[in-house]
Amino acid sequence: MTNSTPNGTTLLQDNSEALHGQLTAWFVLLITFSLFGIISNALLLRIIANHKKLRNDCSRLIIHLLITSLIMCGIHFPINAVVIYGKAYWFVAVPSNICTYIYSIQVATANASNWTEAWLAINRLVAIIFPYHYPKWVAPWPFRAMVAFSWGMGIATVLPIALGFAGSFVMSGLGHCAMLPGARSLVSIIFLGVSAYGPYIIVGVVLVVILGHSMTFRTVKVTAPADKQEVAQSAPTIQLRSRRFRVARMLLVSFVFCLVCNIPTYALLSLGARVLVRHPLIFVWMRLSLISQYAFSPIIFLCFNQDYRAELRRIVTRPGRRLGSFTEQGGSICPKDSGTLLRAQKESNL
Repeated sequence: MTNSTPNGTTLLQDNSEALHGQLTAWFVLLITFSLFGIISNALLLRIIANHKKLRNDCSRLIIHLLITSLIMCGIHFPINAVVIYGKAYWFVAVPSNICTYIYSIQVATANASNWTEAWLAINRLVAIIFPYHYPKWVAPWPFRAMVAFSWGMGIATVLPIALGFAGSFVMSGLGHCAMLPGARSLVSIIFLGVSAYGPYIIVGVVLVVILGHSMTFRTVKVTAPADKQEVAQSAPTIQLRSRRFRVARMLLVSFVFCLVCNIPTYALLSLGARVLVRHPLIFVWMRLSLISQYAFSPIIFLCFNQDYRAELRRIVTRPGRRLGSFTEQGGSICPKDSGTLLRAQKESNL
């Protein structure tokens, strides 16, 4: 994430015994969270890869989101832990310019993950509000464009700073890396603001629209006539739209959780430099809230999607079987709009 901290502190040297216990506890917790994140993201990737029906349409975006989370938990946060703890107790000296290499890649990956969440929200918006255009939206080339845009925004945010044109990456006395944009670099500041807040604004607006649309859908569903023929004709459409609303609910909970995980970052940045100088470990502990969004989001996906849970049970009970038929209602998490369902939508005027 795009945080900034005061550059350097001698508090470890002045009060090393008091901080040793806290820093050791933080190191153990961060490594534990990293291992949990590796397992949870790899497990959900295994679940999606295990069944063909789970690898359709917007699942490609979910796979990309899981891969970025796996990179954060498996590479970037463990490196943070080793550099910070190692600077204090293991290494004689850590090059100060190491942040330019390790933290720039971490920020780019985090931004790519955030923009992928935004594209997932837009995907749900198209699926629910504009179902007739959804097959074109989930074609391979739009997916490639979304991934390219996500990484392009992530790289464009940090590249000018990494090259020294619009700021610099610095290391505090504790070994914590920070990104400091230049005061006169207006373009860099704009990019940082867009990358930090843009995805959350997009997801928030989209989910508000989807929630409003879901209220209308429920009203129509309740007041629909009970004619058997009309019910039979509209049943596929109702099931499809209900499934899409369930996926949107899953993404809503995940979005709220990620927002909560990032609130401490922005709250601490608003406290000012004095507080951060007096309490240098506050940014170190904040890493636990940041990694939580990557480590625990797969658990939210599992809790709010019955298809994932069904496939997980199948993997546990029949580990040698790759493909099978779902025993629960719901089908694919992101089902394709077949001709039958599109015809049903037209007949029911949805």
